[in-house]
This record gives sequence, C-alpha cells and structure tokens, in this order.
Amino acid sequence: MEESLLKARNVCTRDGVSKDGERLEWLMRKVSGAEFRRLGVTYGGNCERDSIDAAMMRAVLDNRESDNQEEIDLSQICITEITAEVARATAKFPTWPTDPLHALAVLGEEFGELTKAMLQHIYEPHKGVTQQEIHEEAIQTAAMALRLAMSLDRYEYWRSEQHSQSSKGSIFALVKNVLRNGD
Repeated sequence: MEESLLKARNVCTRDGVSKDGERLEWLMRKVSGAEFRRLGVTYGGNCERDSIDAAMMRAVLDNRESDNQEEIDLSQICITEITAEVARATAKFPTWPTDPLHALAVLGEEFGELTKAMLQHIYEPHKGVTQQEIHEEAIQTAAMALRLAMSLDRYEYWRSEQHSQSSKGSIFALVKNVLRNGD
C-alpha cells in the first residue's frame, strides 16, 4: 500500500529532487481547500500522488499568463489525468468484468456520457454543460478504455449461448393480443 505523502521518505529522482517534497511544497504554497476541490484532489488520508500530479498539471494550464511561456505538452497532462482516473476508479470499483463484452459495455456507458455532454454543450447550451465537464467525461472514457486494454489477456473469450427468435414468439403474440383486445 502506498505511503502517506506526509510520511513518505525523501526518495530522490534522477534530478536529485524529491518528487514527494515537490508535491508537498506545491500543495502547501499554492492550493487552498477550495482549490483542492476545484482541481479534483481529495483530502483526508486518501489523496493519491497521481491526483496531485494531475492537479499540478491542470494548475499550470489554468495559470498560463502569456503565449511566451514554454510550450506545455497537453498529451502528457491528459495521460497523467487518465492515470489518476484509472487509480480512482479502480479504488472505487476494484473488480472488472472477465467477459470482454461486459467490459466493453462499461466503456460504452462512459462514451455515452461523453456523447451526451458534447451534444448538450453544442445543441442545448441552456443546460449549462461546460467544456471542463466534457474534458472530465473524455478523461473518464479514456480511463475505461485503458482498463479494458489492461485486461485483454485475462478475458474469457467464448461465444455466448444463443437462441432463435421468431416474429411468432410469445412476446409478439402478447403485444398483438393486447393491441387487438385493448387490454
């Protein structure tokens, strides 16, 4: 289990600078409680390093003051956010379907939410869906795609049992009877 940030040892990176120390300093100097919540970082013993890293990168984007700043690698920021979302989702839902079609359904559900947010933003602006909400749905969709990909070697690939259907089946007869009799 991952150590608490406050108890983490001063493990040095290649630069000789403690990444945990950098995270703590950034948190203490730059982030208020309200800002924590706005950035999506939770507190109370469950604040994960990936969440802090993603918040730090989002803050860099939010605080750009001019076009003269060095170019920011948006793909790296998104990857960090996706990784943090995978960690959050896995903590909340530690199991994942063994059936690949059910796993795909989870991804499809997230894609549906992304589609709905995008459509509402464009065609129903009165509903107030923001680009930030679209971004969050895109990150969640990518995280579920990553979870699906992470289990490709663990799925049980087999065909499901199937049955024949006919327009003379029982449900069709029932509907036809109801329509005919008005019941």
